[in-house]
Amino acid sequence: MTDRIATSLADIEAAVWDRAGCSSSVYLTHAWLCSVEGRISPTQFYLLSGPDSRPSGRLSCYLLPEPAGNYATFDPVETLLVADSRARVTGYGAEGDADAYDAALAEVARNRATLYPALVCAVPNGYLAGIDRARTGGPDPDRADPDRADPDGAVLTHLLDRFEALARSVGARTAAVLYVPDGDLALARQLRVRGYAEAVAGANSVLEVPAGTFEDYLGGLRGIRARKEVERFRGYGLTVEICDSSVLDERLAELQLQHYRQYGLRGSLDHVLRSFRETRRHLGDLLRVIRVHRRETIVGFHSGFRYGRGLFSRYGAFDRNLLGRETFAHFNLQYYEMVRLAQAEGVREIHYGLGSYPTKVRRGCRLDVLRTFVRPMAAGPATSAFATCWRLLGRANEREIAAVTGGVQHDA
Repeated sequence: MTDRIATSLADIEAAVWDRAGCSSSVYLTHAWLCSVEGRISPTQFYLLSGPDSRPSGRLSCYLLPEPAGNYATFDPVETLLVADSRARVTGYGAEGDADAYDAALAEVARNRATLYPALVCAVPNGYLAGIDRARTGGPDPDRADPDRADPDGAVLTHLLDRFEALARSVGARTAAVLYVPDGDLALARQLRVRGYAEAVAGANSVLEVPAGTFEDYLGGLRGIRARKEVERFRGYGLTVEICDSSVLDERLAELQLQHYRQYGLRGSLDHVLRSFRETRRHLGDLLRVIRVHRRETIVGFHSGFRYGRGLFSRYGAFDRNLLGRETFAHFNLQYYEMVRLAQAEGVREIHYGLGSYPTKVRRGCRLDVLRTFVRPMAAGPATSAFATCWRLLGRANEREIAAVTGGVQHDA
C-alpha cells in the first residue's frame, strides 16, 4: 500500500481525508480535526493509506513529549493521576482495588517521565480513536461499518504497522489508542494480538430521538418528572431561540468559562474565545446554538454539531445566579431543548459523550462502551504499574456503567 503522511491537515484536501473513512462521527472529519489541531500537542501526524485519489484508510495521532495538563483525558499516563480516576476506583472498584491502585499509582508517579514521549491515536477533544477505514458499502450510508469497509483487515493492519513504526521513529516510550468503540471488533482484536493492555475508558451516551412528537419523547421517560421540569423552565419567562455559530460571542464565552471553572478546569476567556473562533472558522455551517434570554439578558445556551444522522453535543452553560435549581435549566438546555432541535431537523441520534451516566440514561440515552489500549514500547521501571493502574481503572469504569445500566451495555 502507498502512504501519505502530513503534520498538518492544511496539506491534505478535505474531500480526500473525509472519503478515507466510514465513521459517522463529526469528530473524525477534516473540519473538526482542523479546529483542534495543536490544541493538545504541537506535534500531530495524519496518515492516509492507499492511492492519493482514493485512500482506503486514515489515522490521526499526536505526540505528547510531556504530560498534557488540562487535557488529561487525552493522555494515557496523566489520566491515571487525576483525582477523578482515583475516586472512580474507590467508588466502583472491587474490594482491595483502591489500595492496589494507590500502590501502583505511586510507582507511575515516581517514574512517569519514563513513559513519555507518548504517541496517542485519538481525536483531540472528541473521545474517539483516530483510526478509520474507507467504506466499501453497507446497509446504512450514515452508520459506520468498519468491518465491511475492510473485510480482510489488511488496511487496519497496515495502519497499525505504520502507527507503531512512527512511534519508534519519534522515540515514543508509550503507544496508545484511546476510546475505541466496542463495535469495532476488528480493531480491538488486532490491538490485543499486538500486546496492548486494554481497559474500559467510559461510554458514549447516545439518545435515539423518537420519530414522533416531543410529547412522545417525554412519555417514554421513566423515573423522573420530565414534564414538570419542562413546564418549570418554560414558565420562567424565558425566550428560547435557535441560532447559528455567529452568536458565539463574549457573553457565551463568559458563561462557558464559568462552567469550566465550576469543574476545576483551568483556562481563560481568551482561551474560550479562541476555541469559539476556530469552531466558527471550520465548523460554522454545522453548529446549531440554543440560546436562552430572560428579558434582555442572555442566561444560557447549549450547542451541537449537525452531522450525518447525528447531533453532537458541544458547548453549553447557563448563569447559575439567574437560573436557579428550581428552573431545571441544565436538564432543559442539554436534553429537552436538544431533543426539540433534533426532531425539528430530522436528526436520529444525539451524542453526549462521557460522564454523568445516571442523568443521561434517565433521559433516554444508551451507553456505548469505549475502550483504551496502551502499550509501553520498551520495558521500564513503571511498565508493570502502568498496566496495573489501567486494569483497575478499567474495572471500575466497567462496574460504574453496569451499575447504571443493570449490566446491559450496547455496542457502538
